[in-house]
Amino acid sequence: MLGDELIGTPRLAVFELVKNAYDADASSVSVSMRLDASPARITIQDDGTGMTLETIRDIWLVPGNGHRGEQRRNLHRSERYNRLPLGEKGIGRFAAHKLGERIELVTRAKDALECRVVIDWTRLIRKKYLEDASVKIAEREPKVFTENETGTRIRITGLRTTWQRGEIRRLYNQMLSMTSPFEGAGEFQAELEVPGYENWIEDLYGPDDVIDVAPWKFMFDVDQLGRVIWSYSFRGIPGIKVSPRWTRSRKRMPIPLRGGNEKSRKTANADFMKGIGPVHGVIYAYDRDAKIISQMSNAKSFTDYLDDNGGVRVYRDGVRVYNYGEAGDDWLGLDLRRVNAPQRKLSRNILIGSVSLDLQHSGGLIEKTNREGFVENDRTERLREVALGAIQILEIERFKDKELLRERTSAKPVQGRPGVVGTIEALRDRLRDGGVLKTYGPYVDSIEHEYETMQEALLQAGMAGVNLALIFHEVERGVRSLEAQLGGADSSGPFGGQVQELVHLLQGFSALLRQDKRVKHAAKDLIDNARLRNASRFHAHGIQLECPSMNFTDPGFHATFQFGLVMGALNNLIDNAIYWLDLKAETEGADFVSRLYIDFTYDLPQGPAIVVADNGPGFGADTPQDVVRPFFSRRPDGIGLGLYFSRMAMESMNGELVFPDPGQVDLPPGYDGAVVAIVFRKAS
Repeated sequence: MLGDELIGTPRLAVFELVKNAYDADASSVSVSMRLDASPARITIQDDGTGMTLETIRDIWLVPGNGHRGEQRRNLHRSERYNRLPLGEKGIGRFAAHKLGERIELVTRAKDALECRVVIDWTRLIRKKYLEDASVKIAEREPKVFTENETGTRIRITGLRTTWQRGEIRRLYNQMLSMTSPFEGAGEFQAELEVPGYENWIEDLYGPDDVIDVAPWKFMFDVDQLGRVIWSYSFRGIPGIKVSPRWTRSRKRMPIPLRGGNEKSRKTANADFMKGIGPVHGVIYAYDRDAKIISQMSNAKSFTDYLDDNGGVRVYRDGVRVYNYGEAGDDWLGLDLRRVNAPQRKLSRNILIGSVSLDLQHSGGLIEKTNREGFVENDRTERLREVALGAIQILEIERFKDKELLRERTSAKPVQGRPGVVGTIEALRDRLRDGGVLKTYGPYVDSIEHEYETMQEALLQAGMAGVNLALIFHEVERGVRSLEAQLGGADSSGPFGGQVQELVHLLQGFSALLRQDKRVKHAAKDLIDNARLRNASRFHAHGIQLECPSMNFTDPGFHATFQFGLVMGALNNLIDNAIYWLDLKAETEGADFVSRLYIDFTYDLPQGPAIVVADNGPGFGADTPQDVVRPFFSRRPDGIGLGLYFSRMAMESMNGELVFPDPGQVDLPPGYDGAVVAIVFRKAS
């Protein structure tokens, strides 16, 4: 049962025996599959420390012996390579019995005789009682490990599996992945030989082949405090004129997590990383667009390799934790993420990578008894969160270069509204030059009018969609708060204030869901509406709001626009500010005070504007062109449409979304984070 039924597959059984060689402090282990011999046999041989007769009798032949687990708990490292043992349950050695009926063990320790053990299940299985199933351990003069050699050889015959070409090829790829190909071979190497059937594996693509042609490389380190530092490089693609690019994080910052809200963390910290330890990652990413793949001479082998080996594998102390990253194992849910956002997310078949852990500090990650990954617990889920947080950084940076690649390889470059308007104007110029503008101009005017009408409708729907989740979230939180107060003995006092906040919230958002007309509005009305709509959010998130214009009767400037559409744009800016202020508050601790500034300004050359500023982390190295690009977002699982819709909404209202430079707008001291303004060019 322990050998045959506990281990999932014969390949996994071989994998487990190779890991045992690592625990034996071996530098190399070879697996030889003599399928053409009579009888067919599998031989696993290492150059490790070997075993004495006493070790075989008292440890190797004792099911569930806790020798290795005790060494791990006591941090007892090996003498030669300073390793902590990977094994802990004392049953991995029974993987040999998955492979065949007869197992011969030959081993030799330093300054000891060679030992030989034969376990023949065709004989043992006939014994009724365990006490009658004896196994002989014989000592002898060295015959396999001569002179000063030490190590262990396990030879298995009476094979239980008929090894076919496909299974051997999969085993070969598995052996290649035993140690991370991205960090170098190191001090432990495993190899597979199939004498007589070398042609089965000689044409296989290896990791070195695909690493050399990877357009993108990303490396990251997350320390035990949950802070990440990373580097990114785009190497360029031969034949396509997009310049290579390299960038990195300026300092360690807490890694962002998915789904951060009032009840869960937005960033990792020391407590979050406890039981996981530091995490190091290397990821190579690819582009499978037909026009890019066509540049390669061996495109079929390349894509086949990614199909079979794509994904992120997990390594602990340099040795792989099976079966993360195997075909069919999407432990990070990458494929589903890409279905929802195909242009900006990475799926398994366009990347290969590794996540490396430190065995000493990752005790919260417990390997399953069947050796197929970690036991699912909160630490396993947190490891996923950390890995996905790092991958999102790669996706964001890659998206910038991917957009340029798409423009260079597309017959129809992607353009936004300015491109359409420019085309219409160019058409008018051509008609004017040809002397037929009077004849055909009305048709062009009609096209332009229909386009603008359609665009406004789409913007209205898009802005409402972007804000819809926020509406439900705030209403839900308000209702929960009211419910809690109604449950008390006294429903007066704060109860009335809660009701008023909900009314303001619903009235404010209702403007987003209806298509109003373009009429003249005061800037102060926009600011007041935003303040009332978000009052409960500011309170819940501990944000100090500063709106100087609310203390004066001056209404500020006036402009003609659709109130709901522009209100949606302003609310997107506020929503972004709240998220990043929360993230910085988590990072800085209790001493940090979140501050948000909203007011009108006349400092910008483009025209009067409403400015939104905060003391959060700011935009970092991202440019205005980056952050307004559709689907660009640094928020985990963010849609990346908020600022894009805000820009489009302002442009449709004869306005503009701008990102003032430091000092360009007169702000109170301390607002050193993000500064964004919505400009009304034709305001009075």
